[in-house]
Amino acid sequence: MNGKTSSESVATANSSGRNAPKETRNKNGISVVATTPVIGDIASNIGRGRATVTTLIPPGSDPHSYEPTLHNIRDIARARLVLSNGLLLEEQRMARAVTANLAPDATHKAVAEEAPKYGARIIPLVEDLSLSTIWLGMRVQGKDSARSTITIEATDFTGPGNISAFLTGTFGAPTPYINTADGLNKHDKIDLPADAHTHMSWAFSKPGMYTLTLRARVNTPGASRDLGSATYTFAVGTTPKKVFTHVLNHGHMDIATSFNKGLGFWGDDQSGQSKTARWYPAEDSVVVVPDVALAPIPTDPAYRFLGRPGHNTYLLAQAVLGKHVHGEIDPHMWLDPQAGEAYIGVIRDALIGTDPQGRGTYEANARKYVEKLRRVRDYSAQVLARVPEKNRNLITTHDGFGYLAHAFGLKVAGFVTRNPAIQPSARDAIALNRTIATLGVPAVFVEPTATAHVGELVQVARTHGVSVCSIYSESFTKEVPDYLALLATNARNISTCLNPEALAPPDFHDTAS
Repeated sequence: MNGKTSSESVATANSSGRNAPKETRNKNGISVVATTPVIGDIASNIGRGRATVTTLIPPGSDPHSYEPTLHNIRDIARARLVLSNGLLLEEQRMARAVTANLAPDATHKAVAEEAPKYGARIIPLVEDLSLSTIWLGMRVQGKDSARSTITIEATDFTGPGNISAFLTGTFGAPTPYINTADGLNKHDKIDLPADAHTHMSWAFSKPGMYTLTLRARVNTPGASRDLGSATYTFAVGTTPKKVFTHVLNHGHMDIATSFNKGLGFWGDDQSGQSKTARWYPAEDSVVVVPDVALAPIPTDPAYRFLGRPGHNTYLLAQAVLGKHVHGEIDPHMWLDPQAGEAYIGVIRDALIGTDPQGRGTYEANARKYVEKLRRVRDYSAQVLARVPEKNRNLITTHDGFGYLAHAFGLKVAGFVTRNPAIQPSARDAIALNRTIATLGVPAVFVEPTATAHVGELVQVARTHGVSVCSIYSESFTKEVPDYLALLATNARNISTCLNPEALAPPDFHDTAS
């Protein structure tokens, strides 16, 4: 019992014994326990003909909240191999039950934690969705002379509210450089050395379209030279009516002054096709400030230039620090078929390590299962390609679908709360409502097997007259009985609900199996 008495181990269990675990039995096979339905299904397919696989968390239950039963404790103690997802997916008492009751000669494998070694990409969980917006700094490209400085001055602006650009110091004190609330004058500027860069925070007091005209000049001792001007456009909590060549909405971007090109933007490639930074002309570009950027103005009097304390403003934060929960990786990897292949590899090798004589069976089963998974992946890509670009936004109850979105070119546009265990704030509710209204999404998505925050999202959807559709994450139902069906059903539901004016795509039929 790994140093714990049986009474200590049993104390971690839910003694009601409800929801008996699912078992796929092979009379002569090794005993394998999987914590979640997804991992249990994958293990059953790979171990077919040789392993007896018991799934602890029954279909229809939520791994985030499921507590182990006495039956679960017994199954763990008898297993030769225990497979969990890991990365904090399972409820803590389930995780403790596994470690406390694992037999001395048994193996425990946390599949998601091993998956990156097999080619799975990892995505950090977003702690604050408002910090997943574009990071907008200022930059001077090139060198003029060792003693030159470049002055970037705000000369004009338009918009329904005020624009502020400021730096936050080490101890949190803000220094405003541009603030339109009191009009523009010679003080609305920032000075940078040649070939320098700085992070900045940007605030917009109301939703709508803004423009800000900046002029740059290079200063050397006894002389000054004009570098030109440019007008920058911001879509704050709204969708621009004009079509822009470049929509800047993620990654690191700088308002840049170049000695050769004048003023524009310099930053991450927005198409995702290159990791190399590039130049964007200001007149052809728009910076998108989404509703999730809504943030309360601090009560510190130093922030009074932004407005009244406690009121909301649209904020592009100064730096990337704090964007993610420290060290916390999104555990829902299997929703990306590429990671699904990695799960297959981890489980195959874990079975071989436990039962070397079964290598041939496990390898053959894994190859066949990978082929099926790839057919589901191809089907998913085809049906999701039908969704128009303007509708490729996922709004769900919690932040659990980043892998699915990344795999198929969708965007996680909003959720009720980051984690099912966290209650949404008033700001979260306001931002979610504005996101749905601004994006004009045709549907939001809830998990049929989940309960946390479903009511909140359904109510918001009704308020805005949008559809509520099903999406599956950790568990199965009678209609969605296995992992491959889960992937295919998600793709079909998303395609149908986000493209409601088109014919629904066909169901997935694996004619090759």
